[in-house]
Amino acid sequence: MKLKAILLLFLVSASHVVAASITSNHEQAVILNDTIGIDTNELLQINSIDIAAMKITGRGKFTETKSARKTDVMRINFQIKNNKYISPGYKDVYILIQNPKGVILNRKGTFDVYGGRKLRYTEKTEAYYENNHLRISILTNKFIQKIVKGIYTVTIYIENYPVGLEMIRLR
Repeated sequence: MKLKAILLLFLVSASHVVAASITSNHEQAVILNDTIGIDTNELLQINSIDIAAMKITGRGKFTETKSARKTDVMRINFQIKNNKYISPGYKDVYILIQNPKGVILNRKGTFDVYGGRKLRYTEKTEAYYENNHLRISILTNKFIQKIVKGIYTVTIYIENYPVGLEMIRLR
């Protein structure tokens, strides 16, 4: 079952990390602007984050599961909102999946976030953005770590800025 409580968005400033409770896009915009001086018109925003834990059947098909021990991969779907202030082109999209202990799963590499800090990521893709709504679906590689019961946090970064966070509970 997905958790729909207050989301935590971790924003990185030059010298410290600020944790903020986000309950709406307006509040997110105010926090981004106040804490790190970014006009949200200059950032891409997303909505409709959907996470599904998936198992791979013997025939190679993917089926949804809520069981931690059956989870082989995760599918993350979301939509980038239109923004006329962003120049069209390829945008780097990073997905960070943290297990209940905060460890990033399937660490593939690092990327720089605002303020010069480096973060490890689970998946990376490029999306060609043309100032219109863009649906993105990412299927992770098979997890190499053991998946345990608990709450997993999926954080999405686009062009080195945090744009969304969602949680999923696996039993």
